[in-house]
Amino acid sequence: TSKYDPLRDIFLPVPESRKREDIAALYYSPDVILEKIQNKTLANEISNLKRKHKYDTIIIIIEKFDSYLKKLETSDNKDYASRVRQAMTSLEVSSDITKSKNKMRKKKTIPNNIIRLTTEEVESALIDLEVDLKVCVFPIQNVGDGLNWIKSFTYTVSSAIYENNIRNNEF
Repeated sequence: TSKYDPLRDIFLPVPESRKREDIAALYYSPDVILEKIQNKTLANEISNLKRKHKYDTIIIIIEKFDSYLKKLETSDNKDYASRVRQAMTSLEVSSDITKSKNKMRKKKTIPNNIIRLTTEEVESALIDLEVDLKVCVFPIQNVGDGLNWIKSFTYTVSSAIYENNIRNNEF
């Protein structure tokens, strides 16, 4: 960049240097970040980054988050439909065919260490994360989308020192 010399009314070049940015980006899959939120380990990681490593801005990138929410919503809908069917069959006399169909269906098991959350609870947890820990959360569709986002963000941060309003903010 350059430095302004008011006596000669010109900008003088300064020696090339490296600047450490105060931005950290964390990249997670939806399962991992929700487990970390539930176990309260994400809050510890973020506070360590801010306190020990002096990062002011922390960005959390979540890969395939929208499709994860759709899967949760579909699962919630299937559970609801199942509960309605059970309530209806308990009122009626069920036939042998219905019993054999219910036996054939297998319910997916959820690991014991993770509490199953609804779509609303997941969205609320992410909003709480953004507000309480002052982080920015960016959901992305896939790895390519994430790489493009990181490339664009890196370009924006690295070119900021060359913009006149940022470089010479005293003007």
